[in-house]
Amino acid sequence: MKEKKFKTALFNISWVVALLILAAVAMVKLYPESSAVFDNIVKYSVKLSVASAELEYIHSELSFFNIVNNEVENPLKRVEDSRLDLTRTDDDILKSIKAAKEREKTTKKEKGGDVIDRTYVKVENMLSYSNVKVQNRTKKSVDIKGILKQGANLKIDDISKPTVLIYHSHTCESYMTLDKSWWEKGFSPRSTDPGKNMIRVGDAICEQLELAGINVIHDETVYDSDYPNAYKNSGKGIQKILDNNPSIKVAIDIHRDAVDSGTVRYKPVAEINGKRAAQLMIITGCEEDYIKDFPNWRQNLRFALNLQNKCEQMFPGLMRPVYFADRRYNMYKLNNSVLIEMGSDANTLEQAVYSGKMLGRALSEMLLEYV
Repeated sequence: MKEKKFKTALFNISWVVALLILAAVAMVKLYPESSAVFDNIVKYSVKLSVASAELEYIHSELSFFNIVNNEVENPLKRVEDSRLDLTRTDDDILKSIKAAKEREKTTKKEKGGDVIDRTYVKVENMLSYSNVKVQNRTKKSVDIKGILKQGANLKIDDISKPTVLIYHSHTCESYMTLDKSWWEKGFSPRSTDPGKNMIRVGDAICEQLELAGINVIHDETVYDSDYPNAYKNSGKGIQKILDNNPSIKVAIDIHRDAVDSGTVRYKPVAEINGKRAAQLMIITGCEEDYIKDFPNWRQNLRFALNLQNKCEQMFPGLMRPVYFADRRYNMYKLNNSVLIEMGSDANTLEQAVYSGKMLGRALSEMLLEYV
């Protein structure tokens, strides 16, 4: 009983100190010389072991600091600005680009074919409503407006528990390094280096989910060493993860596409906030013809269209039309499962990672609506 009263008292003290910090920030804004008072309050809050959860809630939910002058240092800041700037190219990618440019100066490259930019706006068999476009390759009717109104079939109780699973059936798919109008003869769009293949793109997605406080599991297992059995292998792997983590609500298989015609490779690309990004394509399937045992396909379609809508609301031009076809892959294992193609083998890793960050940010925003 005494322990319970102590915890209650500590909780109340935490809130009082947190409110004092807010008042102190206001004082700093109005009276700059009062910054010393603010510093002392922060020090005392540390001594009292103020629970970080209460302070983070005030920071993120009450939006008090949006009112405060940007010159005032925010003591509750949880992340570095660089991780919030989606357009910033990460250091490891900059290093890779620099090395590739240096190699080009000393090594003569033979052209294998052309690379052509392509921004997907309209495709055959396309349905459209609001921000959502769907390439319907099935015999099913798709009521986009009704599905958006219905929302996704999601209910998340606790985002601190594993909520999202990111995995890669074709783990070793990779990209070009330099943004060029041609590809080199002998170029292989596959790599076992996790810093260059789909694992690196998955990292970018996961980073944004984690910044939002959403617990995500990133399965970095290489499933395509035996390429013909990649989906079978990944299916076994993610089933173990799902069995051990029943709180997971969303599972996304992250790939990259390959769009070519003879020696020409097409690069799905869009400019967003002044930076070139790889266009993304959500793939979702249904029971039809030879596809059986896929009872949850409607739930996946709902998730896919609502995610498409959120992505396009936040980052117009990021998404190719949703590809709805008689496919199953491993999407039958969990509601709210989709496969996403992150650009093509003609895009650069920089473009794909940038798009991964935007996808992670949009997915975070969407999931928080269902908590």
